[in-house]
Amino acid sequence: MTSRLSHLFLYFAAALLPWAASAQASAADAEPETVLREVRVFDGKLGRVSGPTEVLVRSQRIAAVGNVSPARGAATLPGGERTLMPGLIDAHWQTLLVRPRGEQAIYGDPGYTNILGTLEATATLMRGFTSVRDLGGPAFSLKRAIDEGLVAGARIWPPTR
Repeated sequence: MTSRLSHLFLYFAAALLPWAASAQASAADAEPETVLREVRVFDGKLGRVSGPTEVLVRSQRIAAVGNVSPARGAATLPGGERTLMPGLIDAHWQTLLVRPRGEQAIYGDPGYTNILGTLEATATLMRGFTSVRDLGGPAFSLKRAIDEGLVAGARIWPPTR
């Protein structure tokens, strides 16, 4: 009887697998949008700041500047005529060696060091750095957590991969 139930369960699981995969794919296709209203945009190529305008952000990337047409349900943030500029890139960053003191980084508990790295990743993003180039630290777990949205932090470009 147990064997029959397990076969029946496997049959139904296999039958539902394509449906679950398509539901997951359609959820991934829904790109969250945010509209920043009344912001001034810094143009680094021309060296100018625009007048108040709108910026459409889709999936954490700028999709349009100017008179934008967001999807229904898009979040809206008032800019208050503040200046919006591109994210900064730190080309020499040590993912897990920024916050801990030297002794902690070398001899300390790796779990605690990872927590410090996570806090520093968030602080780095809040300082305006949207991308960092890690130069040799074990950044892959923190990169994955940031990429999956588990932790707020700058995009990490690790030394390999």
